[in-house]
Amino acid sequence: PEGIAKAWVNFDADGTLSIRDSFNVDSITDNGTGDYTIKFTNNMPNTNYCVVQSSGTTAGVGLYVQDARVDELTVYSVNYAGGNEDNEQQNIAIFSS
Repeated sequence: PEGIAKAWVNFDADGTLSIRDSFNVDSITDNGTGDYTIKFTNNMPNTNYCVVQSSGTTAGVGLYVQDARVDELTVYSVNYAGGNEDNEQQNIAIFSS
């Protein structure tokens, strides 16, 4: 149904990347500092989905979408100075029709 997250993940990216809990997320690849590719278990219907995200346990850290595909999503965790940063608390939810 519309209005329900089609996928979400809560993961720790500080040190060894680990998924704490998730729905419709098959895996996460650590591509380097603050650079993650999230592979969906089931594809999205299109690439026009909405990504809601939060990163870090301190102010000044945000996530942004680099590449949205039907089967995966690449995001970056960026600090206030503009550099990529790994954080203990990463949260992403995807909504689609």
